[in-house]
Amino acid sequence: MAHHWAEAGQRGGAASRGKPKSAEHRRKIGEAHRGRTLSDDHRRKISEARKGQSLSAEHRAKVGDAFRGKTLTDEHRAKISEANKGKVRSPEQRAVLSTAMRRDDPGYDGAHARVVHEKGLPSLCKQCGTVEGQFEWALSHDATDVRTGTSKRRLGQRYSPHVKDYVRLCVPCHRKYDGKPRRKKVTS
Repeated sequence: MAHHWAEAGQRGGAASRGKPKSAEHRRKIGEAHRGRTLSDDHRRKISEARKGQSLSAEHRAKVGDAFRGKTLTDEHRAKISEANKGKVRSPEQRAVLSTAMRRDDPGYDGAHARVVHEKGLPSLCKQCGTVEGQFEWALSHDATDVRTGTSKRRLGQRYSPHVKDYVRLCVPCHRKYDGKPRRKKVTS
């Protein structure tokens, strides 16, 4: 008895590409690949093939949307922390991180890193008082030295180089807070 792939003149590959696979089939494929290690040569070839490739803006947005709002478990956070401990950074990486923390205008990412470094991670919402959920540092509406991001990633995003200009908010309050139009104070 001839198999359908034999009739097509090939085994798998283009003949099966795009055809839906059952849950059982996907489970078997996963089991076959689990624990598989790639040789250094194979890893090098994959790396070389991917060099110079960049994700489209649409793809990056989809990846961001997929992860947005997800909270990591304490166990997952501990694993990430453990993986980063003792990591050796190149002199170039250290210089970039160091200058971002010290300079007068650290940029959007540097300003937020500075806030986390000096104030820690927020754990209480100033607006609603909740201690549950995810928290962020938000630029205060009372900030006096507001600047606009100029990098490709942060174009037009507002920030302040001063730690005092940030308030801690839960994610829902942060969205509402940023969505409100800025009101000018009326002085009489």
